[in-house]
Amino acid sequence: MNTEYSKKWSFVVFLLMLLLIFTYLGDALFSINTWVYGVWGDGIKNYYHVLAAAKYSEALWLPTVNYPFGENLFFLDAQPLIAKFLQLFGLENYSVGFVNGLPIFSLSIAAVFVFLIQRELKLPLVLNIITSIIISLLSPQIARMTGHFGLGYACYLPILIYLLFKVKQKPKLSYSLIALVITVFSFLHLYFLLIGLALVVSFFVYHLVKKDYLL
Repeated sequence: MNTEYSKKWSFVVFLLMLLLIFTYLGDALFSINTWVYGVWGDGIKNYYHVLAAAKYSEALWLPTVNYPFGENLFFLDAQPLIAKFLQLFGLENYSVGFVNGLPIFSLSIAAVFVFLIQRELKLPLVLNIITSIIISLLSPQIARMTGHFGLGYACYLPILIYLLFKVKQKPKLSYSLIALVITVFSFLHLYFLLIGLALVVSFFVYHLVKKDYLL
């Protein structure tokens, strides 16, 4: 069985996942800015808050809600990183498309990093390609894509886990990238900060117990 193969095969995984997404969603991808998952519960509220933040927010504050005080974007599920990007480039009218599309696209990124993790674990190539896609499609983040959009990014944990695998080989670079990833995703949803810190702390506690010091 072939367990020594190039990282370049991850591009095949990326394309296969994109193909599956396109096959499943079809024409919906070409009108992604014109439909919503639903008009009930947190879903419609979160669509509104991203759009409102992109149009009217000042720094990280949205004055058009919680009258007369306004509210911080982090507490509105307004995905501040996306909202401010849309505001900066004048793309406010495409907020629904970004909210719908980015979590879907994250599945392809997730599959790539699951592939890279399993490559580190010496999984045979063909089995790795197949299971990387399957594991990514089993991500619990998919359940968040239809309402709690800020938590719908399936790539977050695979990226962090892969970087933790690289700590021994490239500690400074790995620590820097881990900090960057947690920070960036925290600007999509604050829960990612807690999730990321819990994972990293658990990793270090495990190695501390083993007396396998990584600092």
